[in-house]
Amino acid sequence: MEAMRRKLDKRLSDLEQAQTDLAVNKFRRLSMVSSDCM
Repeated sequence: MEAMRRKLDKRLSDLEQAQTDLAVNKFRRLSMVSSDCM
């Protein structure tokens, strides 16, 4: 049971990390585009 919960926790943090990376990449691309426009 404990191992299962630990595995779930790891998957959750991996997911959060992926979400953060995605947001950062999107933000970078957005700022690159806006700097291109100016």
